[in-house]
Amino acid sequence: MSAPAPTPGAPRGRRRSTSAIAALLGLLGGLLFAVWVYPPAPALWQRLDFNGAPFEDFIGPYFEMAQALPGATTPVPGYQYPAFFALLLWPLAQLGPRGASHAWLALELAATAWLFVLPLWLAPARRYAELAAYGALAGTALPIVHNLYWGQVSVPLAAALLTALALGMGRRASRRGRLLEGTLIGCATAIKLTPALFALGAWMRGERRVAVIAGVTAVALVVLPALLVLGPADAWAFHVEVCERLSGLARRVVDVEQGRGSQDLGAASARWWGAWCGPLPAFVVGRAFGLALALGLLLRLREIHEPGLAFAHLVLLAPLCVAPTWPHGLAGLPAAAWFVWRAEGSGSVARGAAFVAGGLASLPVHALFANPESYARSGVLTVAVLVLAAGLLLKGEARGAEANGGA
Repeated sequence: MSAPAPTPGAPRGRRRSTSAIAALLGLLGGLLFAVWVYPPAPALWQRLDFNGAPFEDFIGPYFEMAQALPGATTPVPGYQYPAFFALLLWPLAQLGPRGASHAWLALELAATAWLFVLPLWLAPARRYAELAAYGALAGTALPIVHNLYWGQVSVPLAAALLTALALGMGRRASRRGRLLEGTLIGCATAIKLTPALFALGAWMRGERRVAVIAGVTAVALVVLPALLVLGPADAWAFHVEVCERLSGLARRVVDVEQGRGSQDLGAASARWWGAWCGPLPAFVVGRAFGLALALGLLLRLREIHEPGLAFAHLVLLAPLCVAPTWPHGLAGLPAAAWFVWRAEGSGSVARGAAFVAGGLASLPVHALFANPESYARSGVLTVAVLVLAAGLLLKGEARGAEANGGA
C-alpha cells in the first residue's frame, strides 16, 4: 500500500514542495517518453503535427505582427488575434527572432510548470499513487506538448484563467480577489477571444460584477491601445480583417477536409459521420449536441464553489461549441481531469471519466497512430472532452440522487 501524501491538513510548505516535485517529475517523464518513442528530435516534430518546424506560430504571425507594429495597419498573414496581443509582444520582437524565441520559450515553460503545480495546490493529492498518476498523464499530455511545439499562447492563457478562478472563488475569496479574477479574464479575452467563455461562466454562477469587470477590461484593452497606436480608422479596419479571418477559418472547418486537425465537436462529427449524411448536416448535429452539453455545464456552475471544478466545466466549453479548436486549445484538459478526480462527491463514474480523458489526451495514445493526420482526423481529443463532460454531468446527477435518497 502506498504511503499517504500530504493532506490538506499538512503544513502548507510541505504540500507545495511535494506538489512541485511531482510536477517536475511529470515534466521529466513526458520529456523522456517523447525522446524514447520519437527519436531523434526531428521525428518528434514531424509526428506531432502537419508541419515539420517547431515554434511556427510564434516565429511566424506572432513575431511578425509584433515586429510590424506600430507602422502596420493590417494584420500579417496568419494573425487572427486582437492588436493588443501583438502590442504585448512588441518588447520581445525587439530582441530579434532568436532572442524573442528564447524569451517566449522561457515564458511557455514557466506557464506550463504553473499549470502543473497550481491544480495540486488547489486540490492536494491524498496518496503518492495519485501524484504519480497525475504526473504521468499531465507530463505526457498531447495538448501541452502541441502548444510548446507551435509556440502557441494556449498554455499561458489556461494558467492565467485558472489563477483567476483561484483568486476569485472559494471561501477565502475577497472583493479584491474577485476584482483580480475579472481583470485577468478580461486580459485573457483581449489576447484571444475564447476566454470570454469564462466571463460567461462568472455570470452564470451569479458573480455578475466579475463578468462586468472582465467585459470592461477586455473592451478597454482591445480598443484603447489600438486607437493610440493605429488610429481610429486603421484600428477598425485591423479588427474587421481579424474577424473576417476568424469567420473564414470557422467556415473552412466544414469546407476543407472537415477541419482536419480541429477537435471541436462539430468538425469531429463532420469527419465521423460526413460520409454517411454529408459534412454540413453532420457538423450541424455535432454543433447542436455540443451546445446542449455546454448549456448543461454552464447551468451546473450555479452549484459550484470550488475554483478547480469551475475550471473543469469552463475549459470544456470551447471544444463543444467553438470552431475550430486545435489540440493546443485543450491545454487545460489535464488540470480539469485532476479536479474532477479530486472533487468532493466524485464517484467511480466521474473518476473513471477523468482517468480515461487524461489517458486519451496523452502521448502514448498519440503514438499508436501512424501519422499526425490520422490522429487529428480520429478526434481522440474530442472523445476525451465528451467523456469528461459526461463525467461532470453524471457526477451532478449522482449527487442529486444521493441527496434525494437521504431526504
